[in-house]
Amino acid sequence: MQESLRFELNNPPVVAELVDSEAIAINLKTGCYYSLTGPAATLWAQLLEGWSLAEILAAVSGTDAAGQLRASLWQFVGDLVTEDLIRPAANAMPATAAKPLDSWARGALRLERFTDMQDMLTLDPIHEIDSEFGWPRPAG
Repeated sequence: MQESLRFELNNPPVVAELVDSEAIAINLKTGCYYSLTGPAATLWAQLLEGWSLAEILAAVSGTDAAGQLRASLWQFVGDLVTEDLIRPAANAMPATAAKPLDSWARGALRLERFTDMQDMLTLDPIHEIDSEFGWPRPAG
């Protein structure tokens, strides 16, 4: 993986929202949902804003443990890609203006995966509501 690579939400089939400093993502194809809190939610937002790994690392204040930060960031992004939550950006647009980021502790970049609603999410996926036809919209 190159540090200059930019990422985007793998939509479809992934939908995500940042709610009260927690990032929540749902993979509607697998029925798994994910929670990211603390530094993981911050980095999730930076990745979806178009920041490259190099830009994230450059923005971290107090880079005394730069090697450890790099390794944990690469592991974190690798986990997000493996779970099909993000993908390399089709349009490598420049990131928003970089702002300083706090460094994170070892193990702080956690991606919590939940499968308890997997059957329900894959059986009846989330649909857009059509104001004319209701939900779900009839085929044809």
